[in-house]
Order: sequence, then structure tokens, then C-alpha cells
Amino acid sequence: MKRHVVWYGIPALAALAFFCDQATKWWFIDNPTMTWSYLNDALVFSYRLNTDMALSLPLVPWMYYPLVALVIGILIYSMVVVIRNAQVWEYLVIWVIIAGAISNLVDRWLYGGVVDFINISIGSVFNIADVYIVGGAIMWFILSLRHGKKISKSN
Repeated sequence: MKRHVVWYGIPALAALAFFCDQATKWWFIDNPTMTWSYLNDALVFSYRLNTDMALSLPLVPWMYYPLVALVIGILIYSMVVVIRNAQVWEYLVIWVIIAGAISNLVDRWLYGGVVDFINISIGSVFNIADVYIVGGAIMWFILSLRHGKKISKSN
């Protein structure tokens, strides 16, 4: 596969992921009273505006912007490293995380909180962008372990 297709195609896929997440959120904003329940209420789809931080932890206002700046800095630094080392899978994972993070930032800016609509019985309410972020972080961790093993084998 040609290199430029990967380096430009992956951000395009991330943009598509962003718009898919936003479309689901717009649907729930337009239909806030709609609720679907599955598996004896173990999985419920319904609108909720989360004004707290991740995992519904209370958001301390003075802490929010420095935390966002730190995360953005880490992502930019990581992006430079993976591009320099031509690590395609890591590049994909970072773009997935960025798509989720930007989508949730857009929600905070437009609505004063993040639009959540997936409620699982253990008490967590989240959205597709959260799945991108958490799934991306898990994949990034797995890839870093794999990369660490390659380095230790070469020594």
C-alpha cells in the first residue's frame, strides 16, 4: 500500500468516526425522551448530558483546561514519534483517540457538557467517542507492549 494513502487516509477515517459519533449525539439531542432497553435493563440507550469529567467524576473548572492542554501535548508529541518511526498502527490508534476527544470537546463547547446515551447496568453512562478514547488507549497500551518486546529482542 502506498505510504501517502495510509498517512492521509487514516485522518480521513478519524473524521468519519467523529461525524458518526456526532450524528448519534444529534439524534439523541433531537429525541431526548426516547429510551431503548435491552437485556432486562442491563443496556439502556437514553439521553443524558454529562457536565462532569470522565466516568462522571466531578469536574473542577480550573483543572479542566490544563488537563486538556496536557493531553493534547502528549498526543502531538506521540504523533510526531509514530510518524518519524513509521508506526502505522500507533498512528491509527492516536487518530481514533483524537476523534473521540475532539467530539467530546465539541459537545462541551456547544452544550455545556458531553452528550452520553449508552447506559450499562454497572452505572456507567458513555457515548461512542468514549469508546474511541478508551478502546484507543487500550490498543495503544497493547501496541506499546508489543513494541517493547521487539526492542528487548533486538538487544
